[in-house]
Amino acid sequence: PGFPPLCLPITRLLAGNHCCVDCGDENDQLVYASLGYGTILCEECATRHATVTPKESNIRHLKDHDWDLRMVLVLLEGGNTNMLDYVKNRPRWRPSKFGKSEANDTEDVLGK
Repeated sequence: PGFPPLCLPITRLLAGNHCCVDCGDENDQLVYASLGYGTILCEECATRHATVTPKESNIRHLKDHDWDLRMVLVLLEGGNTNMLDYVKNRPRWRPSKFGKSEANDTEDVLGK
């Protein structure tokens, strides 16, 4: 079980994967991944994703869950920076002064 050990260092080298995609925390406890977004998360943010958007996020622990080839490729082809760049380029998205994302009007890009 677990993410393939030889692929993990490659995943860590992807742009933005040195920190949690949501909160930006940089620690050694980044052991969760979102298969829905191809990103790396800390435990606190992974728990929130698993609770609020379980189907969209599809949270996996890097060391405990079973990983098939498709899942490994999602993480290797994703990356935190790629996902954040994608979201930032969507219409109606703008960064908040307080570090949280917010949408103009009623459209919530991350909620979809």
